[in-house]
Amino acid sequence: MPIDYKNYPPNWKTEIRPAILKRAQDRCEQCGVPNHALILRSRTNPAEYLIYDSERDCHLLDGSPVRLSEMPDEFDADHYTRVVLTIAHLDHDHTHNDPANLRALCQRCHLTYDARTHAQHAKVTRGNNREAAALASGQLSLFGED
Repeated sequence: MPIDYKNYPPNWKTEIRPAILKRAQDRCEQCGVPNHALILRSRTNPAEYLIYDSERDCHLLDGSPVRLSEMPDEFDADHYTRVVLTIAHLDHDHTHNDPANLRALCQRCHLTYDARTHAQHAKVTRGNNREAAALASGQLSLFGED
């Protein structure tokens, strides 16, 4: 989902985000994958990845070249991901922009970090949708809520 910058301070893109990326050395602070890298993630251990090096036209595993014919089976050469680092608020409060509360994370690590919060929000949304559908169909509330 695209970020709505209206919910962030005016210096988010010019100062805060660049400072966190610099601190992280433009790498995910969880798994270490470099920003903007084209990677293949392992199916058995998603924390492992191969980086595609376009200059050498090969994949790198821990800095060493790997030929396609030597690629371990857990890597699927048809499923590349372009890494885009995002900045996670560890306490999920977008107004709390202290550097200690912010982490540069790749898409996978950010989604994993936020999974519990996303599940809680989805549960509330499903409940609200069920209630709205029941009211729209003319059903009365079982417990007398409005």
